[in-house]
Amino acid sequence: MELFIRHLIYDVLAKKTIDKVFKLIRKLDWEDANVRNILFKLFTKPWKLKFGNISLIAMLTYDLQRYHPSFSVAVVDQVLEDVRRGLEQNVYSTNQRRVATIKYLGELYIYRLLSSGIVFDTLWSLVTFGHPPPDTRAADGRPLPRQPCPLDMPDDFFRVRLVCALLDTCGMCFDRGSQKKKLDNFLVFFQYYIHCKNELPMDAEFMLSDSLEAVRPKLHLVKTIEEAAHAVDEMMNSAFQNLEITDGEDSGDDSGGEGDRREDQEREDEEDEDAEEHDNDIVKDRPSSPEERIVLSSSQDNLGPTEEAEAEFAKELAKMVTDTSNESRKVDKKTALALWDSAILPPTARKKKLEEAEDEDHATSSRNEVMNFTVVTKKGNRQQTRQLAVPAESALAVHTRSAQLQDKVEQQQLKRLVLDYEQREEAEELRALEARNRAGAIKIRYVG
Repeated sequence: MELFIRHLIYDVLAKKTIDKVFKLIRKLDWEDANVRNILFKLFTKPWKLKFGNISLIAMLTYDLQRYHPSFSVAVVDQVLEDVRRGLEQNVYSTNQRRVATIKYLGELYIYRLLSSGIVFDTLWSLVTFGHPPPDTRAADGRPLPRQPCPLDMPDDFFRVRLVCALLDTCGMCFDRGSQKKKLDNFLVFFQYYIHCKNELPMDAEFMLSDSLEAVRPKLHLVKTIEEAAHAVDEMMNSAFQNLEITDGEDSGDDSGGEGDRREDQEREDEEDEDAEEHDNDIVKDRPSSPEERIVLSSSQDNLGPTEEAEAEFAKELAKMVTDTSNESRKVDKKTALALWDSAILPPTARKKKLEEAEDEDHATSSRNEVMNFTVVTKKGNRQQTRQLAVPAESALAVHTRSAQLQDKVEQQQLKRLVLDYEQREEAEELRALEARNRAGAIKIRYVG
């Protein structure tokens, strides 16, 4: 049984076969303690896998959470314990294992098996563990420049590699909200931590630059230890002030801790994303004719709009399209024609075209006072259409005409480019044919 499970994890597991491996693992006898121990050992030793398959074993852990939640919790606890043990021992022979474990930790966060607070706690532990605390209340302290530390010497850069490995795995997830601010604060302290070390070797410097470029491309890098210390002091003062304000506001509520606030923030961010994805109620399509434009309004499939809702929608839409506020940007027909002609017509015919457009504008101003729009509403599986007359001087009509003119300009430009390309191809073929004819004549003359 152990050989079979090892064969599944080490040999068969791949992106194409992960579903098959998952089904076979579920079919094992999970009531047998020996089988559970074998699976636990394999799932908590990522350094024995291929480095590219660490994300796959994290995916399997996430899939098993639905059926065996206690197993997934035990795996996460063991991974955190291995990270902590690596910081306490700092044995050179286990460095490769520590890199694989920190990579596994980041993959577990990506699959939502642990919260972002645990990731940030791990990041701060990597840069503070073992250093002398400033007072007896703090568990970890701030590193000092060139100050020897038994667990983190100034010439030991392995923790920098661990931080970079964790940032490369899940650092791109912290790009908005409170998590973005927390990562920015950590990167300020991380730069100070780097300046407390000796000069970085070339490989560690390249790894650091790549990681920071991936998570924060526009990050300002400090140059000296004094500048880094000043930035850390400002960051700490700002964080303490925000913490005091938060404690003052939440002094009467002791039911939720920092982890609850993180989960609430993440839940709110996810709800905002879902709301943005499902907020596309009106879709505008390109008009099929110069005087018509279709506006599709989609509603729920099961619950269609009532007649009162349709009447209110038509009223609000008519009010929106007839609104001619001062803030809306209007495009003059004369300006649009000038842009069109400047891109297509030669300079000699441009002036004549403008004069004709002005005469035509004065002649048709009394006729084209409205612009017809077709409004399509969907009620269940049925579609209903309505004709809506919009004033020609409204912002919607003006923008529609300008968009039509711009589309025509782009089509003419594309047509001109295609014709020029075909002409060049024909010219090149003629030149090649003439060259071959000359070469044949020279060869005949030489033979004669």
